[in-house]
Amino acid sequence: MIHPQWNQMPRIYDYSSWKESLFAEDIYNELLHRLYIIHFTNSPQPWCAGLRVECQHPKKHLFFQYLDMTAWSGWRDTFGRRLG
Repeated sequence: MIHPQWNQMPRIYDYSSWKESLFAEDIYNELLHRLYIIHFTNSPQPWCAGLRVECQHPKKHLFFQYLDMTAWSGWRDTFGRRLG
């Protein structure tokens, strides 16, 4: 089985401590602080700007941090652009 840090889902933030989660303390802490892949499965995602409800994922800043290391550096979505 793949280690959970390679498959971090937003539900981990629903638990106030490792004791409430399905994970041992060390794995729970890794999921919060040493993630390798973050799945933005909740709606809206970080790249969907300008909606009535913005992305609430606590690690959404990382999406843009890594986006800015690519050829799309500086790109940000706007609701107006999507209305076209």
